[in-house]
Amino acid sequence: MSGHIKIDRRILAWEWYREKHTFKLFIHLILRANWRDGRFQGVEIPRGSLASSYQNLAGETGLSIQNVRTAVKNLKKTGELTVIRHTKFSVFTVKNYDKYQTPNTESNMDSTGDQQASNIQLTTIEEKKEGKKERREREGQFAPPTLEDVNRYCRENGLVVDAERFFDHYSSRNWMSGRNRISDWKEKLRDWDRQDRKKDRELRATGFSNFEQREYDMHELERQLLQSQEAVLQEPAAHKFPVTQEEAKGGGGYGGRDPGSPEVSGE
Repeated sequence: MSGHIKIDRRILAWEWYREKHTFKLFIHLILRANWRDGRFQGVEIPRGSLASSYQNLAGETGLSIQNVRTAVKNLKKTGELTVIRHTKFSVFTVKNYDKYQTPNTESNMDSTGDQQASNIQLTTIEEKKEGKKERREREGQFAPPTLEDVNRYCRENGLVVDAERFFDHYSSRNWMSGRNRISDWKEKLRDWDRQDRKKDRELRATGFSNFEQREYDMHELERQLLQSQEAVLQEPAAHKFPVTQEEAKGGGGYGGRDPGSPEVSGE
């Protein structure tokens, strides 16, 4: 994508200028918004708007999903942005877009025609011959999947992965694996499938595959063990050594006689 946008220096006095997440998202929305009316999946996407999602905006800007939600909330609060939700996407509209970006007409084109040529090259929703996600993947850019994308890929390829667990794990980490952003979520999903199949084979080999796997709190087990040991140590001595029937009848282990008497002690 080529071309340019216009930014007035008065933006320096804008109330969100120092709020880095809100400022970054606002500039990104202006850059990504349609410069002319278009359509996407049967929905009209007017000039100054774009069809996207919180998750996609997070992936494009490097912000977390929560940061994107907060930034959108800020922009809606001050009347800079409107959001209309649809089943599979939302339409984000930069209000007063024409105040920021003068319509491209012949009257305001540079004599060289460079600006006109650049703007013609801008990709709009109407001009796309393929989905946004497919185009970004083809260009080597990561496009975060939806839960339905993960479920569909598992079904179509016979993967045994828990799709929801996979999706929740990486979406909560902004699709990062360690310190690196995931470049191919499908390969990562296949890797999870290989690991799950390996664990299943190991369980079958040990004969424990029919047992339900449980998660134990080792700290709690250790605490209970220590309490049991302390209880044993604190028991009275009389409870530590069992009394035989003979001792119970004779009052002791010496036929009822005092162990300190001369007959017993041998004195």
